[in-house]
Amino acid sequence: MVIYTINRIIQLIPVLLILSIIVFSFVHLLPGDVIDVLAGEEDVEDPEVRAALEKEFGLDKPIYVQYLVWFGNVLRGDFGKSLVTRRPIALELFDRIPATMYLALVSIALAMVISIPLGTIASVKRNTFVDYVAQTTSLF
Repeated sequence: MVIYTINRIIQLIPVLLILSIIVFSFVHLLPGDVIDVLAGEEDVEDPEVRAALEKEFGLDKPIYVQYLVWFGNVLRGDFGKSLVTRRPIALELFDRIPATMYLALVSIALAMVISIPLGTIASVKRNTFVDYVAQTTSLF
């Protein structure tokens, strides 16, 4: 079982790498960039200001260099800064962990309250209309 778990973890590494490349590429294929987001705050119509912002955010480099810099920062735990709050994204994520945990625990409890009685009913009344209704309800 330990060998199986280690093999699965080793297989997870290339999957995460490929997924990160795909997501990074999709984000860069979207129209606009970070400079367009900042358009309301600064004068980005000026080519000099735009060039300075591109250099600050690394958008003047080729996309593969941008990816390698981003990936290296992520491996070190640096997710960058939020464009909205200007705070580190890691802090933004940590601020939301309590609400996420609460939501996860409530949803698990709710699922158990519904699924355990439905499963019991479905097993007692096998292959009857009640069983099919319980299975259909559990799918929803």
